Amino acid sequence: MKKTMRYILSAVVVAATLTACENYTAPEPEFPVYDWEANMTIAELRSKHEITNPSQKPQKVEEDWIIKGVITGDDESGNIYKSLYLQDETGGINLAIDQVNMYNIMPVGQTVFVKLKGLYFGDYRGGYQIGAEDAGEMGRWDWSWEAFKDPTTGEYPYKHYYPSGVPDMSQVPAPTEIASKNDLTMDKTCTLVTLKNVTFDNGGTATWAVKEENTNQNLKFADGTSMIVRTSGYSNFYADTIPEGTGDVTGILSIYGSTYQLLIRSREDIGEFK
Repeated sequence: MKKTMRYILSAVVVAATLTACENYTAPEPEFPVYDWEANMTIAELRSKHEITNPSQKPQKVEEDWIIKGVITGDDESGNIYKSLYLQDETGGINLAIDQVNMYNIMPVGQTVFVKLKGLYFGDYRGGYQIGAEDAGEMGRWDWSWEAFKDPTTGEYPYKHYYPSGVPDMSQVPAPTEIASKNDLTMDKTCTLVTLKNVTFDNGGTATWAVKEENTNQNLKFADGTSMIVRTSGYSNFYADTIPEGTGDVTGILSIYGSTYQLLIRSREDIGEFK
């Protein structure tokens, strides 16, 4: 395994400390790089769990499975809570982790290896998920920042989730374009999508959410079909006015039960509406 042993957070702290030194040229930060190979795709992992089978419980991974992907959704804006979304060329999955501010280590554009042995996978209300078992259902993997630390060296990362290399937005998969509710399918859940030429029912009048409440906003496609955009009242854009007119909006396609919904990652996901 080849890896350098300085990490993103350390580099940020060093850079901030040195900004006062005008004549100091900071060295290029080094990041951990792993030469591992994934032995399973996200689609292959998803295929091992039948969402349509209500008796199927979360499964603990006992094999040395490794998946690799790029973070497409993080928790920086507060609209995605205690979760990250990982995507490879075959599909996406939710990483359910009982922690906040994970974007500091695994932001959008970060390549991540996941060593699945010891974790659980399954679905929560229809959405594919990696995490822990909670009373027979999928729950969040419970850890503190110390869970990332190697107890011998004190270095990060450690155990299950391994960010690799420098975050690179060019590695983020292009969003799948959705022009109708009829284009929504299970294989697209947990992946990045762009809803094309949509109009919000409450555009120009309502805000994205009520403070401290999850709020659904309805939108319509050009063909008249509709779907939900779900926004947290804790997000940093919840009080923004929903755009009026027609435009595009990007986000993570999620599902709850049989209802598809879009999770906007940040203000930048909201295109120009005319």
